[in-house]
Amino acid sequence: MNSFFNINDNKNAIIVVGLPGSGKTTLINYIQNNPFKKYKAYDSWLSCWLNNRDKSKFNAECRYDEIIDLLNNGGNIIISGFIFCNEKMLKECINDLENNKVYNITNEFEQALAQYTGAKYVVTVDNMSNALFLALYYEHYINKSLKTDTITIPSRTYPSVPCEIIHAGLKVGWKSVEGKTLTGAYQLEGSNIWDSALTFTANMYKLKSHMCISFTGPYKHFKLSKGGAILTDNFKAYNWFRRARYSGRRECSYHDDNFDMIGWNFYMMPELAARGLLLMNQFYDLNGDKKVNKDLTLPYPDLSKFKIYNK
Repeated sequence: MNSFFNINDNKNAIIVVGLPGSGKTTLINYIQNNPFKKYKAYDSWLSCWLNNRDKSKFNAECRYDEIIDLLNNGGNIIISGFIFCNEKMLKECINDLENNKVYNITNEFEQALAQYTGAKYVVTVDNMSNALFLALYYEHYINKSLKTDTITIPSRTYPSVPCEIIHAGLKVGWKSVEGKTLTGAYQLEGSNIWDSALTFTANMYKLKSHMCISFTGPYKHFKLSKGGAILTDNFKAYNWFRRARYSGRRECSYHDDNFDMIGWNFYMMPELAARGLLLMNQFYDLNGDKKVNKDLTLPYPDLSKFKIYNK
């Protein structure tokens, strides 16, 4: 298990937890080779913390003051340990380190995606299907921009696309596709929404649109195992997406929120966002220039033949 936590806006602590042989050292070496941010590693610190946190020798053996001083002076650290911690232990460890929010890493990942894609705003979610749903729901019910209740899509596409159209209270229309494959991004006709699951490249963003991208699956350019995002240049939509993905909550403790919006549990876990931030390096060359990726082509069934989508 690899967990990443942002201490404050400029200081990062990465906590790497895993069993022996799980790849902790390999991951740490990869992080330390990141040309954009330098980290100092404290190997096996988590084991020291668990064994000594209530003893006088804790500071000497675990170098706690050294770590806090480094963080307070703008440094970045990696803490690792071979003990397999449960969630309670990990949270206690984090509480001993942090002074501010732990989810700032998600914002950093979103900013990196915006810089690469050319979008003004990016909102990450747990998968692209939910990104499509939020975009459709917003335009249908909140912005009320749709001039038709039928959204037309290619007959060959991923099965969740017609599902999300129906979940958003709309009907599915079909556009025939030559052959058995789909290539690149396409617009959901009748809306300003794009299914960009097969496109991820430099400066891809199209103005005045909501482009939904995917990090799920072994065939994508950006392989996070799971996750998605909405690219947009609409500030009102951006703010709504941010709250909608987080059960309608603001970015504060639920003890302090006034709960005036209904939302969904669609947010991206910070651990996944941290891994995504690290993997952004692959989309830049050694000179720091953005790489251009070709559109993907994948085979899909003809969904227009299935009655379930045509009720």
